[in-house]
Amino acid sequence: MHRQISAGLSHSMCCTNGGTLFTFGEGTFGQLGNVKYFMKGGAPTASDSPLPSMVSITDHDDHDQGTINQKPLRVIQVACGDYHSACITADGLLFSWGLSSDGRLGHGESTTVSGSSSHSDTNQDEFSQVLPRPIEVFFRTKRRIQQVSCGSDHTLCIDDVKSAYSFGRGNYGALGLGDTNSRSRPIKIQQGNSEIKWKMVAAGAKHSLLLAVDGSVYSCGHGGNGRLGLGKYIFSHTIIL
Repeated sequence: MHRQISAGLSHSMCCTNGGTLFTFGEGTFGQLGNVKYFMKGGAPTASDSPLPSMVSITDHDDHDQGTINQKPLRVIQVACGDYHSACITADGLLFSWGLSSDGRLGHGESTTVSGSSSHSDTNQDEFSQVLPRPIEVFFRTKRRIQQVSCGSDHTLCIDDVKSAYSFGRGNYGALGLGDTNSRSRPIKIQQGNSEIKWKMVAAGAKHSLLLAVDGSVYSCGHGGNGRLGLGKYIFSHTIIL
């Protein structure tokens, strides 16, 4: 039995009740999280998987030393963006993979398939993280993630103390951080000096929605077609009730 599903632009993910992750669809930018189905520079469909393929999420016991204990982790939530993916494990670790441009993976860098990196919040090179990788900042601060949502090229998540974070492309103010800059690391979303507790986040193509614990809904980003629900077509760089 499956407990979670998510559909991106052209790839899909699901996880079973036992916490096993499966991906299928387009894998051009490594968004399937499976080296078996990734071919750099291959034909357009060379990295695709027409059938669900199991992806192993493993525990990194010693992040500083780089040693890896291949202990499989149970996945409890999955999220697909256009060309990137994310999942949360039962112990609250957030993993991401796929296209890393604009910082949408939250690793603080754009990573090539060969492993080389370019540390920049504004790097636009279209590099890919082929294997699922934990977002270090949450591991180091001992924050556990409870929910994640992937937009076209940005990501939102909520931790165990109900704080919300955004990272990725900041076009139109979709990150809710008061500007249109992109971020390659998770940044806490705040409303002025208020410390709002969040319940749920949802990332769209160019805008975001956030649901507070008290039931209030906030929006930010591209206001075209009235998608922010504010009664007028505006762009908002900060979250608005």
